[in-house]
Amino acid sequence: MAGLQFHLKQKEQPNRILELRSISDGIAKIRDGIHITELSVDAVVTCTPTRKEDIVVCFAEGEYFGKMFHIKIFGTDKCILCKFGVPKTTYKEKLYDLPTLNLATVYPPRK
Repeated sequence: MAGLQFHLKQKEQPNRILELRSISDGIAKIRDGIHITELSVDAVVTCTPTRKEDIVVCFAEGEYFGKMFHIKIFGTDKCILCKFGVPKTTYKEKLYDLPTLNLATVYPPRK
């Protein structure tokens, strides 16, 4: 999952969205606006999706671990997902049904 930019929340300030830059020895390097800071990995949590079209990565063990999706239909218990970056065709696209708690929001990849 290298190269992905995860949305994080600090446990003490859950309304503030941060960006994970890297992790080393239990310390997360975090971007907070224009500032870079370091926090213990125990002090932050990933953000779960909240709406349709969020870009997410699956954390559930198995074949979808680390795969990037976008949400087609959002639900608080489960989401219906499409693979991210796959062009839509005239044929029916493959959909995936995964529990919402197994998903973490990420920023779109940089081009």
